[in-house]
Amino acid sequence: MRWLLFCVSTNHRSFSFIGGGKLNVATLGDYAAVLSGEENTASGLHSAVGSGASNTASSIGAVVLGGIGNIASHMNSVVVGGTSNTASGLASSIGGGSGNVAEQMFATIGGGSSNMAGASYASVGSGSTNSAGGAVAVIAGGQLNVAGGTWAFLGGGYSNFANGDYSVVSGGEANTAGVGDSGTHSHAFVGGGWQNTAAAVYTVVTGGQFNSVFGEAGFVGSGHANIVSGEHAAAVGGQYNSAQGAEAFVGGGNTNTADGSWAVVGGGWGNVANGNYASVSGGWWNTVTGDAATVGGGKLNTVADDFAGVFAGQNGAALGEAAFVGGGSSNSASGVEASVAGGTLNMAAGAQSVVAGGQSNEASAVGAFVGGGLDNDASGSYAAVAGGTSNSAAGSNAAVAAGTGNTASGDSSFAGAGQDNLVSGDFASVLGGDGNTAAGTRSAVGGGLSNTASAEAATIAGGEMNVAAKRHTFIGGGELNTANEVYAAVGVGEL
Repeated sequence: MRWLLFCVSTNHRSFSFIGGGKLNVATLGDYAAVLSGEENTASGLHSAVGSGASNTASSIGAVVLGGIGNIASHMNSVVVGGTSNTASGLASSIGGGSGNVAEQMFATIGGGSSNMAGASYASVGSGSTNSAGGAVAVIAGGQLNVAGGTWAFLGGGYSNFANGDYSVVSGGEANTAGVGDSGTHSHAFVGGGWQNTAAAVYTVVTGGQFNSVFGEAGFVGSGHANIVSGEHAAAVGGQYNSAQGAEAFVGGGNTNTADGSWAVVGGGWGNVANGNYASVSGGWWNTVTGDAATVGGGKLNTVADDFAGVFAGQNGAALGEAAFVGGGSSNSASGVEASVAGGTLNMAAGAQSVVAGGQSNEASAVGAFVGGGLDNDASGSYAAVAGGTSNSAAGSNAAVAAGTGNTASGDSSFAGAGQDNLVSGDFASVLGGDGNTAAGTRSAVGGGLSNTASAEAATIAGGEMNVAAKRHTFIGGGELNTANEVYAAVGVGEL
């Protein structure tokens, strides 16, 4: 047994030491030492092997404390223990484990297996088959992780990549922070989850799966398959959502898209905010293409012009600038500043026109108004139909209050109620009844059946089938009376 071996050179400069063991070598280097073990070699100046087997310290100040098959091959490199580890960088170090390589200066590996610290000051704490390839990059643990960016950090997990400078992946599986050039895609962050990608500078994905951020300073909170491509845009959660515009936002839901700059989709399903500053609060398959336009909720609503809005309902359409639909079903406001409050199949086509409710009503001229009812039409400028069925206010400033089938076609004409009454003279009126006609300017029929005031300022108070055919004539009532002379008057009676 060899207990102690001192080798002293003749010039008094070389001193090597072997404390014990078997087939150990301390050669070629001044002040090299092997304390124990088997087939260990200390060949560098001031190099040392403490123990173990087949270890090699081959450079100035290199140290292997123990283990099997470890190599410290650069100046001041250290391997504490383990198996088949190699510290080949200046002042690099490996604590233990198996098959680890610290190949650049001041690189460090704590332990684990088949890990690589391949850049200056890079470090791997533990785990398996991890690679810290960026300067000052850190991998705490996990498996098959890569930290390729300068100052990148990878906490753990499986098959994650921190490629950008100053990028971070905390954990999870198959996540990527920083894609492409490490400098231009720096400061990216992925908190965890599965197959998430924070590709651009200052991007963040906190979790979820299959989420991607490509826009600078973009954010995905969580969820599934969300995409953020706009600068400073965000998708908080949900699935298959997309925030593509600059500073666009999607809160959650499914298959929502915020394409416009500063566009917002709060949630829901299949909603689209394409216009700048456009918003959809929720609902299903709503679309906003106008700037600063909005949909509050509902289903299959469309807002196609600037400053327009649909509050709720389904199949609503605000197509004119600053147009509005409050709710209901299949309502349309296509005029500038037009509005439909509710109901079904109503249309406000004129500028500043209004339909308050009802069904199949239309306000088609500027300032026209329909309050409610069914199949009513206000087609004259500033005309109005308050309600009823199949009424029409076609003259400018004309009005129909109620009834069925009444028409006020003269300018400033009025039909109060009843049915099938016609007011065609300007400033004329029919208050009620059935089948009455006021055709003369400023003519009037109070009521009754099939009465006709056809001349200027002619008046029929009531009755049946009376005719006031000359201007300023009057019939009080009765049946089949005719006033044929100017200023003529018939009281009440027949013929």
